[in-house]
Amino acid sequence: GVAEVLRGVAALRAAVAAEGGAAGVDTATLRGAIEVEIWLEGSSQAARRTLTRCSPSLFAARGAAFRRGCGEEPVPWERVVADLDALPLEADACSEYVSGLHGAFWFAYLRSWRRDGGGGSAAACLFLATDPIGRIPLWLGSAASSCVASVHKDGMQLPAFSELRQACPRVTHFWSACEGLSSNSPMPFHGMHARGQVGLARAAANKPTADADNGCKPGAAAASDDAVAALESLLVQAVRRCVPSGTKRVGLLFSGGLDSGLLARLISRGDVGKDCTCTGYTAGFHPAGRICPEDVAASKSAAEAMGLEWCAETVDVDGAGKLFRDCAPVVADWNLVKASVAMTLLAACRLAAAHGDRVVLSGLGSEEAFAGYQRHVAACAEGQESSARDRALGLAQMWHRDLQRDFALASLAGVEIRYPYLDEDLIDEALSLPTRVASEDLSAASQWAADGAKGALRVVARRAGAPEQVCARKKRAAQYGSRFHQALTPLAARWSADGLLRDGPAKFRLANLTMSAPGASHGPVALLYTSGLDSAQAFVALRSTHAPVACVIPPAWAGDDQRSAEGARAARAFARSAGLPLLGRAASYAQAGSDEATPSYDKDALLASLLEARGQYGVE
Repeated sequence: GVAEVLRGVAALRAAVAAEGGAAGVDTATLRGAIEVEIWLEGSSQAARRTLTRCSPSLFAARGAAFRRGCGEEPVPWERVVADLDALPLEADACSEYVSGLHGAFWFAYLRSWRRDGGGGSAAACLFLATDPIGRIPLWLGSAASSCVASVHKDGMQLPAFSELRQACPRVTHFWSACEGLSSNSPMPFHGMHARGQVGLARAAANKPTADADNGCKPGAAAASDDAVAALESLLVQAVRRCVPSGTKRVGLLFSGGLDSGLLARLISRGDVGKDCTCTGYTAGFHPAGRICPEDVAASKSAAEAMGLEWCAETVDVDGAGKLFRDCAPVVADWNLVKASVAMTLLAACRLAAAHGDRVVLSGLGSEEAFAGYQRHVAACAEGQESSARDRALGLAQMWHRDLQRDFALASLAGVEIRYPYLDEDLIDEALSLPTRVASEDLSAASQWAADGAKGALRVVARRAGAPEQVCARKKRAAQYGSRFHQALTPLAARWSADGLLRDGPAKFRLANLTMSAPGASHGPVALLYTSGLDSAQAFVALRSTHAPVACVIPPAWAGDDQRSAEGARAARAFARSAGLPLLGRAASYAQAGSDEATPSYDKDALLASLLEARGQYGVE
């Protein structure tokens, strides 16, 4: 039958339907009927459906999906359903199909299927997928006869949702009453994962590295007008995908720097649409007697230079404390860096919501795609392949490090956040850029390269007509430009004086602050025990900051049975004294007698240990 499509999904629960309405029926006797509850964003009531072998498929989605190189129009969800209906409901087939989609999306697809293709046993299967970067989080949980999926860490605080774990976006997930929850191996991602080297191979084939004379030394890398125009065109396309035709207004998280300044320039010159207006929003920590935060001053100046509508808000210690408490319960793996960035983001998003904007753009992703962090400099010096791999790894880690935080806080503020620089077509081009080492003078003519200072993006910004103060501004992390990182020390002092900090050594007071906020949580951690001082100190630091240590992984040394036995005994004694379980699989060093200062784990053994720790103890 024709699939039913529900949009704006926030959470979903699928469970084995009790035969004849009676609960507790053995799953082996069921004929595959599934009861589905779907919560849409902003609704406290679930839409309920029952899926049987005679039912049409059911599709619940959020966001928008595009196909690579196919312009600015999203793929209709009805088209996606029709394509999935035509596929065999197998992990590899569905995973391959999803790998051809990009954008910001999250969907659950349910349909009836027959095991033997005939009249034998039948069951319903749930298929869950997100975009490969993970702009919309997927939190999963399952029991013997049910599966829960949500975009929110707390499962919307409904009783049915508990102990959800964030799923990697490049892994597709299946659940059925007969087989429970399973997943396949990760999809290829810009040269990462075992199933392909597509991204790096294409990059190496299409774009030469720095010329032989220049190597990777600083210097003006020649860029043809066509190359610059092509990258600018891809960025305009990315912005239009985030701001569909007909949109009247959009917000922008604005720091006055290169990333947000270039987006502001493209929108203000009419690339999104002549009728679309943009407002920049800036937040900062500015207690009495302190100088104005750098981002507030820079964004004011840049907005005036571009004629951009602009709003700013600064808070004192009391305001920072309220933001801190509001952020902590919804952000996974709460820590000091996430706290200071989160306060900045939530304040700016709430400011946008107060002015009536429901969609805000973020410059997140440009640093990884175009090599803007200091850590990128070394990889850029090694050449194009090393740089592309380094940046692809950074992009692959954003789903848990950055995007879950941003999604949760934007939802808390009542806005939707979108990321033009994370567009897959744009990333493909960015990862294929030649490499050089950045010049110290960013006000000079930028080089067409990935160079550790986003040189190629500065070339595009100058071509687009952005003010020079935007084009030449150096990277300044959000927590430092807004100065929200400076709010943590007075907050810790105030909470300590009020007796609100959890117990812990004074040296860990700032880190201890993060876990003292009501609702703050951190994913389970495994301790790689080496029987030396460092691992013992790591354990003390983790306990002092109230991070949950779930298990101890013992050491082993290949080819040295005596040393391995001694390490196992020491790890067992340590685990017993700490009241922790000891993992049965050791993490082995590659060679006996290896340099103690720089030990080298056997990668296969380490991977096996970590997979077992995750499976047994939920280690994140």
